Amino acid sequence: MATNMKRKKKAEVMEDDGSMTLTGHLKELRNRLIICAVVFVVGVVVSLAYADRLIDLLTAMGRDYYQFVSIAPQEKLMQYFRVSILAGVIVTVPVAFTTSTPLQSRA
Repeated sequence: MATNMKRKKKAEVMEDDGSMTLTGHLKELRNRLIICAVVFVVGVVVSLAYADRLIDLLTAMGRDYYQFVSIAPQEKLMQYFRVSILAGVIVTVPVAFTTSTPLQSRA
């Protein structure tokens, strides 16, 4: 039982030269994916509130040349969701590449 505790602690700690075990890398990946998923969901929910303004912003340059036409009622709703998901991805990408986890900060 004592050896299991030593293995778990050894996997969580980064070596002095900056190397990590496979389980350490997997834990770091899991933490990054959780953070990115939370940021993505929050970004989508917040951008749903501003979806109408975002659509106006995206279509402002071409307003003289084309016009959006919604034939079916669900088209407008799907347009809001597409813009919100795009905004969520745009918010998540910088977080995905700049997030530091506690394992990295120990080096």
